[in-house]
Amino acid sequence: MDAGIPPDSAKLLALLPALARWRDRRDAAGKDPRPFIVEIAGMPKAGKSSTIAQVRHFFSHGLKALVGGDTSLRGTLPPEYRVYTPAEGVSQRTPAQLKDADNLLEYNTWAGAYALQELLWANHNDFYDLVILDRGPWDAGCWLEYVQKKRKNDSEVPECLKDIIAFFQLPEWTVKADLHIVLVVDPASAHEREKQERLIPHRGPASNKDLMEEMERIYRARFEALATEKAKHCDCETVETCLLIQTTNRDRLSVAREVIERILTVAAAGAVTVETAAAVEVTTASSTITVGSVREAEIAARGTGTSAEIVDGADTETTAELVSVGPVGTYASTRRVSLTVAEVRRMIWPFLKNMKPSQRRNIGPIIKEIVAKARVLSPEGQTAFLANLSSLIPDEQELLNSVSADVLGTQLHAILDKSRNK
Repeated sequence: MDAGIPPDSAKLLALLPALARWRDRRDAAGKDPRPFIVEIAGMPKAGKSSTIAQVRHFFSHGLKALVGGDTSLRGTLPPEYRVYTPAEGVSQRTPAQLKDADNLLEYNTWAGAYALQELLWANHNDFYDLVILDRGPWDAGCWLEYVQKKRKNDSEVPECLKDIIAFFQLPEWTVKADLHIVLVVDPASAHEREKQERLIPHRGPASNKDLMEEMERIYRARFEALATEKAKHCDCETVETCLLIQTTNRDRLSVAREVIERILTVAAAGAVTVETAAAVEVTTASSTITVGSVREAEIAARGTGTSAEIVDGADTETTAELVSVGPVGTYASTRRVSLTVAEVRRMIWPFLKNMKPSQRRNIGPIIKEIVAKARVLSPEGQTAFLANLSSLIPDEQELLNSVSADVLGTQLHAILDKSRNK
């Protein structure tokens, strides 16, 4: 790690491997690979866009800053995190006809439908590591609640509006986001921020004091309900999966740091709860590190000869792939490579991205089968498997475009058979 990195940033960089471990845990548990999903909601001028930009930059470039010239880290982490931040629907995707009509009901319903589409797409995406939604479906429900209160005597507002609000904030959708971040700001401060960012007066939502006060009340009230629902339905029991931040007297970097830390804390907690966990101590030349599972012990060990002591014991089927199995005691790590479905998908993505959706679905079970068989190879065989896999990608674009699931599956099996001889 670069010695010139500020201490606060260095602390966050040290936590970065948690996101890779989170994906590994889902893979080990047999769950479909998908990115870690964050929904960022909140009031106008509370800092959503600037926070998303900071978070995206940190995760996109952080692994390079963490690894630097430390070759011992390169085999335990992906080269980079792939981050996707879809365009915010309200200002950038809503049809002009809805904006011009000044119909807040249809305007926010369209934005909510767009956000829900992005959320569902993210839950079935196997390429990205992190997806950040700017104003997701839960946020749309908050704005529709404002419409309901503001126009309660308007005959054009349907009686079923409360059902539309409830639809966008159903637990079925909220639990699909691993973390909700809600940003609020004092209405007067929001107005000042808007004035500072414009050369001429702008009459946006932040200029409407009554609207801003009502939206702050709605966000705070709905956040309490959100926290209750997520605590009830989410697997992560050791850390809250929603966070409300008052940004009025905060600088942008401090807000971004808090968001990044919560993302990595939730990812680390989720990494432990997905798999049968064990209390593990990793002894290095300089210190003993206590981590939550055998896989984390192996990642932390890294160096040759470092040992992991299983304190409470662990499920031997899980442990078998990671360390030498036997009575509870001290074992030398025997697996030094990252063999996961997500990693293999990353390596063959040039093929997958050119396949039709039906072909890509067909290759999914084949990849899982290949990875399961490759994991029982010797460490040398696993290393050879990844090396052979990296040489699979041809330079000719026409070959990439013409490969089917069956052909690619045959090639993967051939690489596996070749690696068995190591």
